[in-house]
Formats: sequence, C-alpha cells, structure tokens
Amino acid sequence: STIVNPKMSEYIEHDKNGVTVGIVEKHFFTFAEPPGEITLENGSTLGPVTLAYETYGELNPEKSNAVLIMHALSGDSHAAGYYTDDTKPGWWEIMVGPGKGIDTDNYFVVCSNILGSCMGSTGPGSINPKTGKPFGLDFPVVTIGDMVTAQKALVDHFGIKRILSVMGGSIGGLQVLEWCLRYPDKVVSAIPLATTPKHSALTIAFNEVARQAIMADPNWNKGDYYSGA
Repeated sequence: STIVNPKMSEYIEHDKNGVTVGIVEKHFFTFAEPPGEITLENGSTLGPVTLAYETYGELNPEKSNAVLIMHALSGDSHAAGYYTDDTKPGWWEIMVGPGKGIDTDNYFVVCSNILGSCMGSTGPGSINPKTGKPFGLDFPVVTIGDMVTAQKALVDHFGIKRILSVMGGSIGGLQVLEWCLRYPDKVVSAIPLATTPKHSALTIAFNEVARQAIMADPNWNKGDYYSGA
C-alpha cells in the first residue's frame, strides 16, 4: 500500500507516512459499437463509446464492496495515486487510499471519466467515425442522464449488481442524484456533495459566461480548432 518507486516518495508532502494507492494506470472500456449504438436523451445515437476509468483496491468475490466516484466538471478519472511520468497525485488523493476515508483496503473504487469529456472518454475531441475527423460541435449534447447511462455500462462490465456507495461533487453530485433516480435498486448508499436537483438562474448565467469565454478565444474557429492553433 506504500509507494514502491523511491523517486515518487519525495512528492508525498501532504501525506507524511507516504500511504497511497501508489502507481496507477488509466484504463479504457469501449461499448455500443455499431450497430449497437446508445440512444441519448435528445434522441440522437452515439457509438462506439469509450470511457476512461481507474480502479483502486480489489473487488471481493461477492462483488459487494464497489464504490463509484463521479468527478466534477474539471476533474477526470484520476482520483488517486500517481502516474509513473507525473508527480501530481489524483484529485482526491487525500480521501482515497489504504486507511483513508474511502479505504481501498476494504473497497473496490471505480472512477470513470464522464461521457463528453476531453480526458480520455468519448467527446468532441474524439474522431467521428462517419467523417474521420474530430466531432467538434457535431458532438451531440449530452445530459447528466446520458453520463449515468454510460457509467452503468461500465458497472455492468464488472458484473456488479449493487453499488455499495455512489459519491461525487458538483456535476459528480448531479450524477449521484441521477443514479438514485434511475437505478435505485442498484444503489445501496449515496453521498452527493456540493450539488442540487436543479440549477438557479445565477448558475445558468455563470455557465453561459464560461461558454462565451471559450467561444471568444481567437482560435475558437467555431469549434473546429483541432488541426490548428
């Protein structure tokens, strides 16, 4: 449970005893390959779909100790541990690991990158199989529900019938609420953090400001910037 790479131990400044899940690796799960595309909430179809994910700890024989973590908007699947070529720990390193709040000595922890992200899962930067070019603005609008539908496919891939706990903050918290609504029989417990069942007008306005900031970039090129600056 302790980092075995001596070159990495010097970076564990916040964890004086060096306890961590150690060196981790990002994995990829692809499903919904044509003609078995998934149908999104807006009625469009998408496939194949790839989810980037990481796991920590071991799944017990009964497959009853799974914890599913959902990241916030700017997060990704790298919730804990270290990559061999990066000194930055996972975004929830303080919480996920042996003997920590989400104890990987007891739980099998899964953190997947959301559908529509730019951090390994299928999103606007992915290649559109119909054109051979990045989707860009042709990528369909996805909802929180679509993200959860994709996560369920990953959970089913592991053969997990019931999840011991689903947890996450912000957009991750929205997904937690959606999990409870869509698949209540699959969720034993839920920990939604910094989230809400609906957005206020103020939140919607702030999100529009963020979108306008991106589109105001001189290199925006109407979303078709993948081959340029």
